[in-house]
Amino acid sequence: MIVSPWSTSPAELASLAGGLPLVVLGELAPDGAIDHVALDNVAAARDAARHLVAGGRRRVAAIGLQSELGHGTAELRAEGFRQGLRESGLSPVAEVEVADLHRGEGARALRELLRLPGRPDAVFCFSDELALGALRVAAEEGVRVPEDLALMGFDDIEDGRFAAPSLTTIAPDREQIAERAVQCLTERVLGRFEALPGRRIVVPHRVLPRESTGGPVPRAHRTDPTHRTDRAAAERHTAGAAASSSAAEPVMIVRTCRVMCSRGQSHQAVRSSRSMSSSP
Repeated sequence: MIVSPWSTSPAELASLAGGLPLVVLGELAPDGAIDHVALDNVAAARDAARHLVAGGRRRVAAIGLQSELGHGTAELRAEGFRQGLRESGLSPVAEVEVADLHRGEGARALRELLRLPGRPDAVFCFSDELALGALRVAAEEGVRVPEDLALMGFDDIEDGRFAAPSLTTIAPDREQIAERAVQCLTERVLGRFEALPGRRIVVPHRVLPRESTGGPVPRAHRTDPTHRTDRAAAERHTAGAAASSSAAEPVMIVRTCRVMCSRGQSHQAVRSSRSMSSSP
C-alpha cells in the first residue's frame, strides 16, 4: 500500500498495512521496513523566504504554524522559513498559528496580521489554500498584491495558477513522488529489498514565481507538463511494472489514505484502492 497519513504513529501504520508492503508519503517517518518518500520541507521553505527577500521584502510574516499536530510538516516549514530570513539578517515580524491549512484560516490570519502596528510587506503561507484565503482578505481590505503585500503559498494547486493575481508557490515534483513511491512498493512486493530497513527518499521542489510576488503573468491556456497528476504518473508506472514482472502477488495502491487523529478519537478514510496482478 501507498499511504499519506496526517497524524499516525509508526505502530498504527504497521497495523494498517496488515503485513503488506507499505510506502509512506509525507513527513511522518515510519519505523522498520517501511519506505518513506518525502519533500525536504526545510529546504523548500528556506527557498520561499529567499525568494521574498530577493524581491526586496524586509517585513516578512508566516501563516501556518500548527503546534498541536505531531506530523511535523508545519514545524519543518517554519524552521526553513526562519533560516532563509536569518541568511539576510532578518527575523519574522510574526508567525500565526492556524487550526488547519484551509482558506478560512488563511483569511483569519491575514486579518490578524493587518492589525499589527507595522504591517508585513510579505507573507509566506504554509499551503496554497491558506494563501488563497489571505489573498481574498487583501482584496477586501484594499491591500494591493504584490505592490503593498507579497503573498506566497506552498503546494502548487490548480486554483493558485488561476487566481487573480496568480499565486507564487513552492511546487513539489509530484510525478517523481508518485514514481518513486510505486518503485519502492514494487521492489518490496517482488522481495528485492525484503531484508533491508526502510529507505527515505527525498524528492525535489522548485519556486514558481507568479504575480503575487511580482512574477510574470501565467498563460492559462498553456499546458505545463510539470503538472501531470500523481495519479496518472502512478498508474503509468505501476502498469509498466506489472507488465514486466512475472510475480503473481498483487500490488495494492491506496490512492488516498489519510488517518486523522485528534485528542479524543481517530478515524480512517481510504478513498479508493486498486489491486493489480502480473498475470494477464
